[in-house]
Amino acid sequence: NEMLPSEAQFDLIETDKQLSRLIVPAIAFQSEKDEYVSPKSYDMLKEYPIFETILLKNSYHNYYSEEDFLIIKEKFKEIIL
Repeated sequence: NEMLPSEAQFDLIETDKQLSRLIVPAIAFQSEKDEYVSPKSYDMLKEYPIFETILLKNSYHNYYSEEDFLIIKEKFKEIIL
């Protein structure tokens, strides 16, 4: 019998399909201490050359430390200006 993928595996397969279709560079910020988003998500995005991945060392899901917020602001300035 062929095993069906679990719901989580299916989500990863579908996410991979969608991410591989991206043609515009993107930035992904991941808080190192995020309580909701798995560090595996950050690792997965690092595999796509179109993503610039930035790990925020002192932040959580809903809170950015002052130093991490400056990193975010500077990155947005680079994009806009």
